Parts: sequence; C-alpha cells; structure tokens
Amino acid sequence: MAKKKRLFPGIGAKCTIRTRFMKPNGGLSKEKDHGSIVVLKEFFYEGHRLCFRFNLDGDDQQKIYHSNARYVRIDSEGGIDDFFFEADKKKEHDGDAIDKAEAMMSKKKEPAIKWKHSRARQLLYQDIMDNKVPLDPKDDLSLSLEDIFSMHAEYAEYDFGLFHGRLKSLRKTICAMNTRSEIDRRAYENYVSSHPVSLYSHGGYIQWQGSAAQKLLEEDIKNELHERQREATFQYCPSWSRRKIWFWINRIAALQSKKIFWPKDNFGNDIWAITVDGVHCWIQEPTHQEFSKDTSYFSHKYNHAGLCYELGISIGSNRLVWMNGPFPAGKSDLKFFKEDGLKAMLIAKKKMCIADGGYAGSDHIHHCSTPNIHDSRPVRRFKARALKRHEKFNGLIKNFHSVDCRFRHSIGKFKSVFEAICVICPYQIETDKPLYHVLVEDVLLEDEVEEWLTSNKVAGRLGCEQD
Repeated sequence: MAKKKRLFPGIGAKCTIRTRFMKPNGGLSKEKDHGSIVVLKEFFYEGHRLCFRFNLDGDDQQKIYHSNARYVRIDSEGGIDDFFFEADKKKEHDGDAIDKAEAMMSKKKEPAIKWKHSRARQLLYQDIMDNKVPLDPKDDLSLSLEDIFSMHAEYAEYDFGLFHGRLKSLRKTICAMNTRSEIDRRAYENYVSSHPVSLYSHGGYIQWQGSAAQKLLEEDIKNELHERQREATFQYCPSWSRRKIWFWINRIAALQSKKIFWPKDNFGNDIWAITVDGVHCWIQEPTHQEFSKDTSYFSHKYNHAGLCYELGISIGSNRLVWMNGPFPAGKSDLKFFKEDGLKAMLIAKKKMCIADGGYAGSDHIHHCSTPNIHDSRPVRRFKARALKRHEKFNGLIKNFHSVDCRFRHSIGKFKSVFEAICVICPYQIETDKPLYHVLVEDVLLEDEVEEWLTSNKVAGRLGCEQD
C-alpha cells in the first residue's frame, strides 16, 4: 500500500476538528462526536504546545477560534507559499521539530510497570527535589518539556503525550507534601515548647532511645548473640465459671466512662493531641441472608471476618481518650475517621491527631498528620515514636487471648469483652506497664551525625564513670 501523502499546515488550509476542543466554546456544540470544518489563519505556541488559530469554513463574521494542533486534522493544504513552516520538513529545523513532537506525542505501548511505580517517576521526583527540574515551571522558562523528557533514558519508555500531565501531577503532589510538612513542623514546635524533654523513664532509668546500651544491643543482635524468648500463654475460663465471668466482663466494661474520656482541659495549648489507629480482631463468620460470606466484614490483616475498633491515645499522657466501634473490618480506617465522629471531634476541639499512612488525604491535612518524607528529622522521629507507642498499647490489648484469636461469640459479647479490656489496659499502664515518653533527647537531634556524636559522648561518659 502506498504511503499516504503528508499534508502540511498553512494559511488557508482546510481542517477538521472536534467542536468540543475549540476555544472559546460558547455557543458551539459540546457533543462528543460533533465535528467542524475550519480554515487555518496562523500558528502560535502556548508554553511548549503548538496551537492554531482558525475560523469556521463559510463563516461570514470570520470569528477566530484556537485549539491545540494535536486535535486538528488537515484535509487540504493552502498554497505552498502560505505554509507555516519551510516546505522541506525533513531538512529545516522547524519541520524536524514538528516531526519530533508528533513522534513523541503519538500514542505508544507503555511497559507493564505502571508510571506510578516506575523508575522513571522516581528519577523525575528526585530531579524536582534536587532543583534540576523547577517545582514551579515559571521559575525556569528556558527549560522546555522536551528538555526534561530527554534528561533520562527511562522517560522514553513512556508516552510523551502523557508526560506533561504526569509532571504537573507530581509537582502538585510535592507541593501538597511540603504544605503538610510545614503544618506538622508548627505542631511539633508547639508540642516541644509546651512539654519538657524526658531524660528518664517511668522506672527512673535513662531513656533507652539513643543510649549507649541500645547501640551495644544492636551490635549484639547483628552478631546473633541475642536469644529470643516466647511469652507463655495464660489460659483460663473453665465452663463452670462462664456465667459469672460474663457478669464481671459487663461490670468492667461499664467503667469505660470513668477511664476513657476526652480531657476537660482539651490538652491545653497542644496542637497534636492524640495518636489514632484501628485495631482488627478475628471473629466467627457472620451469617448473610443471600451469600455464604459477608464481604463487609473481611479483614485484610487476618484474611477472615473481623471487627475493628478506632482508638485514640493521648500523646502527652498515659491515657486512652477515644474509643469508637465496633465496625465491620472491611471498612477502612480512613472511612471510620471521616464518617464516624473523630474528624468532627478534632475540628470542634481545634486539635490534630497523628496516624499512619492509611489515613493520608488532602482534605484533612489540618486535622490528621501522617508520615511524610518531606518532614525534618525531629518531626519524623516524633511521629514514628508516637505511632510505635500506640502500637505498644495495641499489644497490651492483644495480650488477652479472647481478642488475639478467633472470637466465637456474638458481636454484642465481643463489644463487651473488647471494651472491658480497654478499661483494664489503662489500669495496667497506671500501675506497672506505663507507655514510654514520646519527646526524648534523641528526637531533638537534627541529623544522624549529631545522633552518632551524642551517642559516642554518652558512651565515653559512661566509660569514664566506670573507670
């Protein structure tokens, strides 16, 4: 088959275009497949994009419209002297640029690895962070999209026509993360100004984090000198005491209003008030009227039916201040947060919480802080310690065999058991199992070098004292 002759744009060339791509679009058809015949007048560049100005064929008023050149199909050329570019397209610079742009903009089959998880996206992200590619395109107008696309060979594996949108999306994401980082930095500085740094644990010992003992233990673990021990499981609840046990479980659960409540002082001047996380528990498969299994109860943590409770732990004190549930485990933690009261509570109290990456979202960055790689080291360490501290409380709950394995009673009884456990755990914290402090000296260090120097100073000081 003979190759179809290429038609070149120029003054007077007749073209076809989808009407919905014409600007301004007022008074024109917006139907998806509606087309219009137009006559080209001139070309111009909108940023890096080649665009055409034209009027409708047969329009006496000669009203001018414009559109991106990629949406225009040339049906017939104007005169050779009226071409927008030199006739010999393969030799002249402008013609080569158009050929190159069209080749880049043509759709191509992309690799199996999606752009979101690709090496190309990682390189583009790193170039933006290193200021090789400006975060704001207005900062360096001399750097064109084609220049950015040619920086790495990995970009060529992906469609150039989608590169502009992907670059714009990544810039928007980085700006949003920078905004979140600034909000969290202010909240962190507020907390540091309101709370003293903890130098000793509840038992009177020096803080473990950043200590010389921690460094020595890490070396021993690396050299496989440590031994792991398993905690024995304490089994109880004989059949003869079952009825009495349920009586006391309900009595203990009824104490939750005395142990689990939002403090009257509303955490003082602190912006960060609590850490939030959902706790999944395995339950007997609930019956469904139509199907053998109810997918709304599916827990991704157990791969079985489960229930979830939303818990909030005070950052500045050893208290459980929020408990909400039970919910079917198939519902995400983020939906609990947004739809079931905690977000509304934080808005009303003008406070923020710290949560894991499952709570990330642009619509509540002023109410919920999540891990952010743009955070400074002190903010990042503070969040990490706060979330690990919350996991320690979750571990206290899972020490109870009734919620650590499959619960084989009704959902109503599960509610009583879980809430009774959440009443017992704060008593344990107050007596012999306190949660550790979040704000310690190690958190305040600005970088890893400072951390290493400080740990060496501590080790040296301890060595001198032993001598």
